[in-house]
Amino acid sequence: MTQQQSKLVTLTVDGVEVKVPPGTTILEAAKQVGINIPYLCYHPMLKPYGACRMCVVEVEKQRGQPASCTSPVSEGMMVKTNTPDVQKTRNDIMDLVLSEHPHGCLTCWRVIHCGPEDICLRNVSVIDRCVICPKNYRCELQFMAWDFKAKDTPLGYHYRNIPLWNKNPLIDHDMNLCIVCGRCVRACNEIEGVDAIVFIQRGGRTIVGTSQAGSLAESGCTFCGACVDVCPVGAIVEKDSKWAGPARRTATTICPHCPVGCQLGVGLDKDGKIIRVMPDLDGPVNRGHACAWGKFGIVDYVHSKDRLTTPLVRKDGQLVPATWDEALEAAARAFASHTGSEVGVVASPRSTNEDLFVLQKWARVVALTNNIDHTDHMFLPSSPQGISRALGGAQMTGNWQDIEKATCLLAVGADLMADQPVIGARVRKAVQRGQKLIVVDPRRTESALLSTVWLRNRPGTEVAVLGGIMRVLLDERLWNAAYVEQRCEDFAVVQKAVAAFDLDTVEKTTGVPKAHIELAARLLAKASPPCIVYSARTNLPGHDTDIAAALADMALLTGAIGRPGGGLNIMRREANGQGATDMGCVPIALPGSGHLDDVAARTPFERVWGKALPSQPGFFVRDMLAAARQGSLKAMLVVGNGDLAARYAAYGAEEALRSLKALVVVDMAMTDMARRADVVLPAASFAEADGSYTNVERRIQRLRKVLDAPGQAKPAWWIIAKLAEKAGAQGFDYHAPVDVLKEITGLVPTYEGVTYAGIERGGLQWPVAGARHAGTPILHTETFSRGKGRFQPFQHKAPQAPLADGRLTVMTALMREIAGVRELKHRNLAEVHPEDAAALKLVEGDLVAVQTPAGVVEAHIRVTAEAARGYVMLSLSMGDVEPPAILSQPVGNPAAALADIVVAHVALEKAAAPVV
Repeated sequence: MTQQQSKLVTLTVDGVEVKVPPGTTILEAAKQVGINIPYLCYHPMLKPYGACRMCVVEVEKQRGQPASCTSPVSEGMMVKTNTPDVQKTRNDIMDLVLSEHPHGCLTCWRVIHCGPEDICLRNVSVIDRCVICPKNYRCELQFMAWDFKAKDTPLGYHYRNIPLWNKNPLIDHDMNLCIVCGRCVRACNEIEGVDAIVFIQRGGRTIVGTSQAGSLAESGCTFCGACVDVCPVGAIVEKDSKWAGPARRTATTICPHCPVGCQLGVGLDKDGKIIRVMPDLDGPVNRGHACAWGKFGIVDYVHSKDRLTTPLVRKDGQLVPATWDEALEAAARAFASHTGSEVGVVASPRSTNEDLFVLQKWARVVALTNNIDHTDHMFLPSSPQGISRALGGAQMTGNWQDIEKATCLLAVGADLMADQPVIGARVRKAVQRGQKLIVVDPRRTESALLSTVWLRNRPGTEVAVLGGIMRVLLDERLWNAAYVEQRCEDFAVVQKAVAAFDLDTVEKTTGVPKAHIELAARLLAKASPPCIVYSARTNLPGHDTDIAAALADMALLTGAIGRPGGGLNIMRREANGQGATDMGCVPIALPGSGHLDDVAARTPFERVWGKALPSQPGFFVRDMLAAARQGSLKAMLVVGNGDLAARYAAYGAEEALRSLKALVVVDMAMTDMARRADVVLPAASFAEADGSYTNVERRIQRLRKVLDAPGQAKPAWWIIAKLAEKAGAQGFDYHAPVDVLKEITGLVPTYEGVTYAGIERGGLQWPVAGARHAGTPILHTETFSRGKGRFQPFQHKAPQAPLADGRLTVMTALMREIAGVRELKHRNLAEVHPEDAAALKLVEGDLVAVQTPAGVVEAHIRVTAEAARGYVMLSLSMGDVEPPAILSQPVGNPAAALADIVVAHVALEKAAAPVV
């Protein structure tokens, strides 16, 4: 018997022997052997509650009838789940529940003969019927009533006459159907940690309402949909799919919206269309949780009215339908006369690993260029260098659990609540449990407002803040000396770098009180180990390498790396931004991060691909656009990235795209970029593709095809392979994504042991050394990739002076609204310094048009000395009106584009009279 087996508890449930771990409840033990115990308040994602008492059982040698959802098992326990006394108790409880819910249909034997438009012949006054409820045939109470063969309750039922909440764009509420099970209230608190919905009133009139007695947005709702997912009846439902009925088929895949890598279950109707999304309880990352983007942002994304269904070729100035052969021929001709430095390739960080690998292979083998990049805007090109030189690699060193379980979390430029909401919710809960959160950020973000210490620095002074913290660590001998001595080298380098950051100078430079810096340093030193999270969201151009080097030094000083609960974690924005880098969709490295000028790194690829590869580093996206404006880059292949022009407007994208001789676009919808193209090739969406994604914690997960692509749309790997074949290239004869994966695992060492079977359940974190390898949750546990961690030099560079032309530099943050705490009133707010406000003749409350590179955003002015001179801090409201725009991210929507811009220059113009 193994040690694990010896710890199991043995009990008997209805005569069936069960072995379960200690702490398991009776309800969970019964479910393990297929014995159904009815329940209404229990949910596997929530803490045991025991309110509805529907799950009562009898336990030998125990008095009464304990609730099985709250009662832990014990050795030798004898449980009976369906005795006459238990049945009577449950029937009495069912009567109580039915007295809280319209039940004319629940207790009627003729209900199976009724249709939604029929009149109830049994009682014409019954109008609130199951057949016109959005949860009909999806309702847990309905199924339970049928199992119980429920009859009319003698307690009577009185309609609550509560007005419907139907103004929210995502969720509808009908509290007349609520059975007060408490699931939604507990989910809001236990899963999301926001308490937007609560119990209101008391006694027999208890019902669910908002915490601020207003709209969901005013109560701080994040629109995560957890309340929808756990509601057992029709009280809280998705607005768009409320009448779609039960799904005919379900499938599991990975969310395409952010790098967390949530596993989602999608429900499809009889026509194969996605009708709703449910987060998967077995998802290794999200564990049954989702955010607004994952819960509500999938259906319209996949089934957009702008989906491309046939190839298009420009003739006489117009895009006209073409056959695949005609379109591929036209695309091949476009690149036939342009190769090498004349070609640029832009990859989508929402594409699969397989798509991305084939794309970079086409760039290097067919187009003979290293001008290939992807568009993960949270990750500036030079950011990794300081970290890579220190550690031997620049990836997230740990996993999401480290961030959740850290005793002290340092977030630099990262707002997890907005950018990675599922993980942000866990951080929110961790802070409520006592986690120390230190935030370095000039923006007023939710992370900042939740923090233990908010180091609100002037933009461009992050290095000085970090240098000041390390100065305290060294001066007060708080660094992890044993870790540094055993695992690091060049300690003198950091001593020299930190010498320039005495706290008086740091306070003057950054605007952060030195007492706050001292407190932050002591909290980091006390943690064992601290966890560091970094995003390039607030970086100014030219500062990111020094910030990364300073963060690497701090991680080494505090012993943060290679230990559970610690780590140095670079955040990304897009779902497969890590995969895009791993697959070589960067201009400075091959798949697996091998250097282009390293002969040993190039040799395996040249041997397999049968062709010498270009060794000169290529251009990042912004450099490609500059080259196009200058006329040296003449043709571009853009995959996805339909809003490239808007997102890169600050880099002259409009002029660059007009200067091209040829533009070929591979995309799933008729986007802005597709309308500009000479050839448009229709691509399958994530839901129509097989393959894999790699989330930011290096977890390679299985992306599954859940429905057929519309019309003639094809997976991107197929399109690029056929384009290569049109050019006469060899080695692109892939028949399925698994063929591409085999090539990846043969050339990328960190993916060596990856198979679809191996990542089918839960995925694996690379490096995966072999077919039986369990992956690597934490990097650098014994030694760093380069041997010893090397301290890096860094220096503070003075941020740019305010622009002379009256424009300001904008930094953005997405904000929730909570009445009495964050009063946005569903408006965007622009915080400006009093001197800037005076120069622009603006006063508190003015409505202004913020002229951004992506378009115009309206905002109300807030004048505050906390804003930095020359900057505008733009808080984009996530109120009742905003989520659909944010979720769908239509082309040209400046709020959506701004949400991904790191920094941009904007002009403010008064748009209306001051708002009172």
